Amino acid sequence: RSAAGVIDLAWNASLSALSAFVPGVDGTATVRGTLKGPTEDLALAVDAAVVAAVAGLPAQPIDIGLRLSGLPRAPAGQLTARGQVAGAPLRIAAKLALAPDGALRMGIETADWKSVRLTGALTLPPGAALPLGRLQLRVARLADLQAQLDQEVFGSVTARIDTVATR
Repeated sequence: RSAAGVIDLAWNASLSALSAFVPGVDGTATVRGTLKGPTEDLALAVDAAVVAAVAGLPAQPIDIGLRLSGLPRAPAGQLTARGQVAGAPLRIAAKLALAPDGALRMGIETADWKSVRLTGALTLPPGAALPLGRLQLRVARLADLQAQLDQEVFGSVTARIDTVATR
């Protein structure tokens, strides 16, 4: 429905074979969303209920949400995910924004699974091949990754990646 420059759109979709869209991922997804507001300041809301299996792990549920406002000129919002992966809770929260200069900014507030934690902030300037910023990774128990690595591992890892522009 649209009247005098205002949009009010809702949709639903079901995907019975995620592997057709994402190779190596088996499962299903139900997606629903809305796009609302004046055409110069739209708000987008998308929610997906996914049941997926990756890399031989059993299929488990993950709920994904995306909220953006300020579309189309200055989109900003949040991406969230909550669910289970390999029998352990997964939680992701990131903020997204398109800056006036066209740079895409992403702040990873939290990305947690078992003893793995990722945080950081990245900016992808227009035309850049790689983002600039910092990521911090902590894996308190490498044994949490044994099934994915298909070998026995011990210890912990703390890493920080900083990328900067060079001219």
